[in-house]
Amino acid sequence: GLSFGQKQLFLFSQLFGGADFLNLPYAYRLAGRLDVQALKKAVQEIVNRHDILRTAFIDTADGARQVVRRRLTVRLPIVDLTRLPKESQDKQLDELSKRDAARTFDLEKPPLFRMTLIRLADDQNILLVTLHHIIGDQWSTGVFRKELAAFYAAFSMGLPGPLPPLPFQFSDFIYWQKQLFENGAFDRQVAYWQKRLDGLSPALQFQ
Repeated sequence: GLSFGQKQLFLFSQLFGGADFLNLPYAYRLAGRLDVQALKKAVQEIVNRHDILRTAFIDTADGARQVVRRRLTVRLPIVDLTRLPKESQDKQLDELSKRDAARTFDLEKPPLFRMTLIRLADDQNILLVTLHHIIGDQWSTGVFRKELAAFYAAFSMGLPGPLPPLPFQFSDFIYWQKQLFENGAFDRQVAYWQKRLDGLSPALQFQ
C-alpha cells in the first residue's frame, strides 16, 4: 500500500499527468577535485540501502500499490562545461537546471529521481538532483546529502561504506501508519486536538 501522503500525490500525478510541480529539484555544489567513480559508487550505495529509491507505483483494480525492484543501477550523466567562459557556463547551467526540473516522471518506471553532474572546472562541479515528491521531501533530501557525504568520503579513500544497514524502510512506516489508523489511535488524536482547540478564535491577529 501507500502512505496517506503518497495516495494524494499519486492522485495528483494521475489528474495532472505527472506535472512538474510534483518535482523536487536540488543543486549541490561540490568543491575540490572530484572522484567521479567514488561519487557514482556512493549514490549507488544509497539507492541499494533505501527501498523507496527503487520503487514503482502501479495503478491496479484494487488501488495503487508499490513495487520495489531488487536492483536498480544508477545513471550519472556528465555535462562538461569546462571549456566555456564563465558567462556561458552560467547560462548553460541555468538552462540545464530549469529543463531538468521541468521533466516529469512516469510513476510506473523507476527510478523516480535523476542526477546530472555538471563539470565547470577540475575543482568545481554541480550535482543536479531531481526527484518526484512521492519518494521524498525536504527532510529526506537532508538524509541523502549526509549519506552521500559519508559514503563519498569513504569510497574516495578506498574504505568500505561507513553506515550500518537501515533498521527499517519506508514500507515499515506505512505499516505503522495503517495500524495507527485501524486501531483508532488516529481518531483519538483528532478528538484530542478538537477538544483542546475548541473555542479558540480561528482568526489570526497581525500587529
